[in-house]
Amino acid sequence: WFRVLDSYSSFLSSKTTYIGHSLGPAFITDYLLDKQLKAKGLYFVAPLYQKLNTSSEFDNLNTPFLIRNDLEKLKNLSKTRICFVSDNDPYVPNAISFDFAEKIGAEIKIVKEAGHFNTAAGYDTFPLLLEQLLS
Repeated sequence: WFRVLDSYSSFLSSKTTYIGHSLGPAFITDYLLDKQLKAKGLYFVAPLYQKLNTSSEFDNLNTPFLIRNDLEKLKNLSKTRICFVSDNDPYVPNAISFDFAEKIGAEIKIVKEAGHFNTAAGYDTFPLLLEQLLS
């Protein structure tokens, strides 16, 4: 995954805003910390950075992304860090998202009845995210 994002490195700068969903925030976090890239903003939706302990299949898939123990260093790479957490996510328990948000010093926005913020939960668009990006 790093090689894929590296191919876009000429477009990445301290003015870049990153948006990640579910396991995406773990990848973005690993990438920014590894490359020591500053970002304009980090907007993470249903984030996780630990095993879910619900299925060995998912945990085996996720484990390669969960490699860092210095997540707090992300605070130095972006002033804006917001995590959106649903109050009824069927896949990522709130405690896992809250733990990640606390480690990176992110503001937490709890969204009622948002499920996993996917189309199954009615999320074809995400107006609250857009509002945050524009503010």
